Amino acid sequence: MSAGDKLLTYGGKIRWILGAYPAQIVDDQWFFKVEAQPKNEYGTKIKHAMFECYVGGSDTAPVVSDAYIY
Repeated sequence: MSAGDKLLTYGGKIRWILGAYPAQIVDDQWFFKVEAQPKNEYGTKIKHAMFECYVGGSDTAPVVSDAYIY
């Protein structure tokens, strides 16, 4: 299960292509900020949410250290 799947308990979408902001390198980790559209427990989509995560490790074994949706 990915970090996004854990945060999107009731489903939703993360818009990696259309809603991506420029990635940054912070303390040897990639910082990604993208638009998200999570659903709540009633299936209602919440528009204009943000998904942020820090990814380290290697290409073959990436590690997500922190992930947030707000």
